[in-house]
Amino acid sequence: MFARSATNPAYGRLWWLNGSAETARPGGRRTPGQLIPAAPADLVAALGALDRKLYVVPSRKLIVVRMGQAAPDRDFDQQLWVRLAQAIA
Repeated sequence: MFARSATNPAYGRLWWLNGSAETARPGGRRTPGQLIPAAPADLVAALGALDRKLYVVPSRKLIVVRMGQAAPDRDFDQQLWVRLAQAIA
């Protein structure tokens, strides 16, 4: 669906891709594992200014939008998807 970048397997054509074995974070720091471990592997995300977020999960036919102006907690993405997984199950 989305072509992965050769330099960052978690990024493709302006979308962040969750199903990668490695993620390059801002500042060049690489971490093993998915962008958001608790989220489905087919999640794609648009991450914008003022920490606005758009998540699309085709396997769940799910779209989640965050329209925030203040920066959330550092592990916001992970905690959001832990809670969503519990609610969906």
